[in-house]
Amino acid sequence: LEAGPDGMTVDPSTGLLTWIAGEPGEYRVVLAVTNARGSDRQEFTLTVAEGELVRETFEIAEGWLQPPGDLLSALGLLDDIAASDDLRLEIPAKSWGAFDFSGEMPETARIELVTVVVEYHESASMPGDAVVWEIGHGTLDAPIAEASTYAEPVRGAPNEKAVSWEVGEWLTTPQAYLSALFVIRNTAVEGSVYVDRIHVEVTYVLP
Repeated sequence: LEAGPDGMTVDPSTGLLTWIAGEPGEYRVVLAVTNARGSDRQEFTLTVAEGELVRETFEIAEGWLQPPGDLLSALGLLDDIAASDDLRLEIPAKSWGAFDFSGEMPETARIELVTVVVEYHESASMPGDAVVWEIGHGTLDAPIAEASTYAEPVRGAPNEKAVSWEVGEWLTTPQAYLSALFVIRNTAVEGSVYVDRIHVEVTYVLP
């Protein structure tokens, strides 16, 4: 966290951004990350409006796995990502999964933060930069990316953990959130991604 309001923190292991909003106003936030693959930087402005602050956690409503090219509910796999348990959704090499978010909020709500949280691990032999996360729109079987990032490498089941991605920059209204799709692409030639749970943490203000 290079810049941000008082009390804002970033978990260095998961990337989860946490802050209890204070006085109404605009707050500049600058996030930076550096690892063996290089560095990246993201800057955005949080606007705290007058009104009631609401924080909610939403699960995934439905998903798509390609191949085989079908809904997770039809494949009997939707429960695999619904909770932190012994079930895992496998996304094999050269495959991808698309997911839409559940939840409802008033059309007049002002979104402050949207954080996608993924609990997962990869095959121990997975090459670097093989897994890409996307946020966008479209349909589950034909998602259109608006932004993407390389997923943090999490090699082997013993190292499984939750990793966060702040996507509020692209989902600024309830309508944008409800039509959004999250995609995990495994571009590796061999090796799988094993997803335990996907959920979304949303902070918004009611006028």
